[in-house]
Amino acid sequence: MTSCSSGDDNDNTEQSITQSSILGKWYSDSSNSDNINLDFLSSGKVNVTYIGGGNNGQNITETGYWSISGNTLKIHWDSADQGLENWSSEVLTLTDSQLKWKEKIGNQFYTFSFHR
Repeated sequence: MTSCSSGDDNDNTEQSITQSSILGKWYSDSSNSDNINLDFLSSGKVNVTYIGGGNNGQNITETGYWSISGNTLKIHWDSADQGLENWSSEVLTLTDSQLKWKEKIGNQFYTFSFHR
C-alpha cells in the first residue's frame, strides 16, 4: 500500500476481529489519497485494486493470501519484489461498515480507512 493519511491513531476495534468479519468488498474513504478497493474472499485470497493507479490511468490489481491473528492483518503477496512478499498492519477498527488499519512505512505510521 502506498499513500494515505499520516497519523498515529489508537482506536480500539469495535468488534472482535474474526476471519468472517473482514470478508467482502471494501472501498477507500476520502481520507486516503489513493482510491483503493479491497476484496477479502473466504478462500483466503485478497484482491487489492488501485483505481486509476497505472501509468496510463488504468486500474492495477494485486493479489495475495490474507490472515488475521489478534488485531494483526497479514497478507502474503502473490507477486512482490524480494523482501516485500509479506505485509502486516494493525487493525484499529473493524465493524460491519468500517475497516481502519495502521501500518509503518519507513519511519512513519499511516492510517488507512475503508467502508462498505
